Amino acid sequence: MPRFFPDITTPESKHWFLTFFVVIASTHCLSDLAYANPTDAFPNEDLIVKWSDSSDLKSENLDVISKVNITCEDKFMYPTHPQQQTKSYHSHIIGTYKKSLLTGEDKACRVATRPSKKTDSKRCIEADRPHIVILSDLYRDSCGGLYRAYWRVSYLKSQENMSTLVAKGRTLKKKKNSQFKDDLEIGDTFKVPQEEFLFFSKPSEADISSMEKSISAAARTHNFDQTLGIFEAKAKTSSKLKP
Repeated sequence: MPRFFPDITTPESKHWFLTFFVVIASTHCLSDLAYANPTDAFPNEDLIVKWSDSSDLKSENLDVISKVNITCEDKFMYPTHPQQQTKSYHSHIIGTYKKSLLTGEDKACRVATRPSKKTDSKRCIEADRPHIVILSDLYRDSCGGLYRAYWRVSYLKSQENMSTLVAKGRTLKKKKNSQFKDDLEIGDTFKVPQEEFLFFSKPSEADISSMEKSISAAARTHNFDQTLGIFEAKAKTSSKLKP
């Protein structure tokens, strides 16, 4: 099936998403989805004794979200814009390890003692914390479907970095010539296999409005490749005045 990616950065195509994208809704059971088994991505998973909601986010009931099926033969999803503004957090749970059962050699041990002189073994004095976050953002397929797609990120606190919770298919890159060491800016986008997502839902009117604003803003900083369906950051020119 041929792809069809119109030039969505022009004023003439402002309402293209509203008139062309069609999604067919269907509700189904989520009991077999990845987030139903939160321990499959962590070391020493048998020693995780409890999970608790993060203090900064109360987890949603994901089962009440109306799901949609995707029928497009091209099994990839494409970010509707390169920014992160439409990304949403739906669940953030944090696990606790049974520290007394961890050894200093276990991957789930964050801080260990020095080896004992008698046994040459290490004790774990601080366990790592496993995190699971469910996020979503806006994507489209190459057949004309617009969706809010949901995915899961699992990580240990010791492994968290600036890119851990960046939306799938979107990137951040180090800002050149910045006075700040870790200053980042919006990078390119890339296609994402559908199988990397948990499920999909129909976008709201607010989603579409935010998406259109993001696309308009991206036109100043990015080029949109109609063939590949991706955004590429424009090369920056020097703003210094000529002598």
